[in-house]
Amino acid sequence: MIFGIGLVLLIGCLFALYLKYHFTMKRLKVDHKWEQEKPQAVVIDTGFRNRKLAYSNLWFFIPALLMLGTLAITLIYFDQIPQRIALQYDFSGELQRVVNTNRDNRHNHC
Repeated sequence: MIFGIGLVLLIGCLFALYLKYHFTMKRLKVDHKWEQEKPQAVVIDTGFRNRKLAYSNLWFFIPALLMLGTLAITLIYFDQIPQRIALQYDFSGELQRVVNTNRDNRHNHC
């Protein structure tokens, strides 16, 4: 409860600080006529599409090969996975949670 109230107060204070400096900058722009002295224009450089890529798309094959290798090893050794796998131990080293790995009861926890 206290955390929620503190978070709302923090967000409120940060927003108030933002508004203070937002209106201060708007006032400075008008007072110093920053927007009137220079015409504003947006320039977009679309020529970057014509430049050579920094990295070749062949680099994507390395993670793809790793993924396929992992999948192949998993399928090859799938039958050697034990029927029960320990998932959680307590601080004294005693087993707390075990999961069955047989295909019929994949999501049944013991």
